[in-house]
Amino acid sequence: MRFQISAAIVAALFMTSAASADDPAWTGKVRKLLATHQTYPSSAQDHNEEGTATIKINIAADGKLQSVELLHPSGSRSLDREAVTLPSKVGSFPAPGSDATVTVPLTWKLG
Repeated sequence: MRFQISAAIVAALFMTSAASADDPAWTGKVRKLLATHQTYPSSAQDHNEEGTATIKINIAADGKLQSVELLHPSGSRSLDREAVTLPSKVGSFPAPGSDATVTVPLTWKLG
């Protein structure tokens, strides 16, 4: 008994989210999009709050945002709130081709 497997099925079996998330060009585009939408919350500025929050973003194969998780808080509620809402400000991301997960540190530093 012989089995034939199409090239599309073989490709689908070997496509993983790690391949897209590990692609420096794709990851760079995601980080650039986040950077262009990142703002410094006025409440954090008023209280001289600085810090780095690390988020994990799950992106669907078509580039739509699936979820955001705060992995490491910044120490500021305002900055953490900005970190987890930032990906939704982007809208959609470049399509990775398969579901992908990206971990991104976001830093806020005053003048």
